[in-house]
Amino acid sequence: MVEHKLGSVKFLITYLLSGICGGLVSIIFHKIGFMAGASGAIMGIFGAFMALSVSKAFEKNASRALLISTVVVTAIMLLNGIGGNVDNSAHIGGLVSGFVICYLLFNEKVGRWKITSGLQYGLTSIIVVVFAAAVLALTPNYHNRKFYKLQFAFEQNTFDFNKVYSIPYDLSKAEKVKMIDQYGIQVWRKNKQIVAEMKKLRLEKKENYRRDFDSKITNLGIKISELLHREYLEGTSKYRDEIEQLTDEVNILRGEASSSEYSRD
Repeated sequence: MVEHKLGSVKFLITYLLSGICGGLVSIIFHKIGFMAGASGAIMGIFGAFMALSVSKAFEKNASRALLISTVVVTAIMLLNGIGGNVDNSAHIGGLVSGFVICYLLFNEKVGRWKITSGLQYGLTSIIVVVFAAAVLALTPNYHNRKFYKLQFAFEQNTFDFNKVYSIPYDLSKAEKVKMIDQYGIQVWRKNKQIVAEMKKLRLEKKENYRRDFDSKITNLGIKISELLHREYLEGTSKYRDEIEQLTDEVNILRGEASSSEYSRD
């Protein structure tokens, strides 16, 4: 029915541009990840149908009935899209843009102004381009994907650090010192470089919190490793109290991080 009133070319333009605008609205509300599907464009046709109904494209009584039924059906679809893996932002974006685009392409007069066929296409293109530019310019580009790759490397290094707590007693002093250097000092120096890379990224609140936590743990890990290195090198236990105090600080930080993560979830 929409294609019959608009014509094939304008129908195709409405469908495609509604899908694009729906995708742009999705970008605003989904900072990471991807959504796929034609539902934004399809909702654009529902919006176009509403525009035709208010533009008296159909007989008066039919227009009213069609408008009411379309609004009801659309509302049901949007309500069904609440929660779950459904991109309602794209649906709403497609619906609104479909209404606006169809209204401009169908009506030869908007308010007091007459618009020619060329102006219809021009106004529609300008609105979509300006909207796209605004969304792409104002929507923050977060680097969460790169952050989680760095986070994975950080966790792998942290796991290797556990080896310093299980050094065999029968190893020579030189071998023990070498293990402390390899799995302690060198590991945390790598993590310090990873944290430095993390600080260059634009992240959301949750990832920022994790990055700050990693930075604190890294500083404590370096201190513990250096003290363990001295302890084995000097063959003394005089650093034991300081090592235990730093280890307690690490455990406290981990406990606070776990509690904070639980409360956010």
